[in-house]
Amino acid sequence: MSEAEGGVIGAVLHDNAQWDIASQYIDANDFTHAPYRRVWEDISRLIQAGETVDNVTLYENGGHDPSILGDLIANTAPSMASRYAQLVQRNTQRRAALAVLTESRQRIANPATDVAEAIADTQGSLEGIADNRSTGYHTSDTALAAALADIREAAEAKRNAGLAGVPTGLKPINDATGGGWRKQMLYAIAARPSTGKTSIALHCAYHAASKGYPVGVIEIEMSASQLVQRQLSAISGVPYWDIVTGRNDADRRVEKIQIPPGVFIDDSARHVNRIMARAAEWKRKHDIRTLFVDHLTLVRSDENQSRARQVGEVAFGLKELAKRLNIAVVILCQLNRESEKREGRPLLSELRDSGEIEEALDGALFLHCANRDPSVRSVELGNLKNRMGPVGWMPQPLEFDAAMQRWKAVQEWRA
Repeated sequence: MSEAEGGVIGAVLHDNAQWDIASQYIDANDFTHAPYRRVWEDISRLIQAGETVDNVTLYENGGHDPSILGDLIANTAPSMASRYAQLVQRNTQRRAALAVLTESRQRIANPATDVAEAIADTQGSLEGIADNRSTGYHTSDTALAAALADIREAAEAKRNAGLAGVPTGLKPINDATGGGWRKQMLYAIAARPSTGKTSIALHCAYHAASKGYPVGVIEIEMSASQLVQRQLSAISGVPYWDIVTGRNDADRRVEKIQIPPGVFIDDSARHVNRIMARAAEWKRKHDIRTLFVDHLTLVRSDENQSRARQVGEVAFGLKELAKRLNIAVVILCQLNRESEKREGRPLLSELRDSGEIEEALDGALFLHCANRDPSVRSVELGNLKNRMGPVGWMPQPLEFDAAMQRWKAVQEWRA
């Protein structure tokens, strides 16, 4: 361990420019050898102050032994800075993982422990350690390079598929999101009860999968079977009520229907840590591009907090998940009861437990039934929060055929 720690110090002292690279992986807390930790603290402090750092300046500013530092310089090539920094980071991850496993073993040994919840917490913690490959620090150059890479990726996607993000299958939503679900963004689909939130999320999920974009779905309200029954209705045209009741030979009418591969469903995840662990697993194994969570207020977190605080913590956790996994996360949200006491379009402030949810969201799409026709509902789409551009109610409405669980943009089917 100390060899890698000494190596990264030697590389940076040899060439101070290597600090910009190494510091993307490590900071002083990653050093286990106390003298090296103090050296790295002083190196970082001096470089950030614009000073040139070598063994002499470290002796003058921190009393560090110049002969030891000279040996580190002599025995290390500056080109090894990145490799040594990553070795130091891996050692930190190893220690952190062992600590999590030790704590988990002690927790599970307690007969009063909820074992399933303890396993979920452990999975979430381990996935977080495994995916923490950067401290989040960026120089102007690295931030510019990342921005240009994202711009090129969006432009290439726009040229090839006509959209900059993951396609939703509904033009008004594509327009509201600036070209589909965008990576590292947290979106909400919100509406009053029985407006079709789950159905529209399924429509978007299966459409994305049909275009080659793998999708994850966390379903808390229903089973995976119930979700797929809805999608079979939408694809086949067999009424959903016939499917769930077995009427009119529904089984024979849908048994040969194929649904797109690439949609992965977990109908057992309840705790936010387990959701994060599952999403990380799907990203690693299947490279999912979007995660849908149905729905936000049913996700559990720290039960020692108020419900509003829990929901806010979950929302910010899912926002961090989107950034860490480089995916879009779409959460389905209920509106509060006050919204049901009045007519008209819903408001952003009417999100249930809304305070911290609003802060976490990058985009908020609201559905509003303009009519209550039991067969085909006219649904307005409101883009009520949008970090990327304009907000407002979209000019083109949607139609929801509840009997068939089908959504379309008016005059254009996209099922």
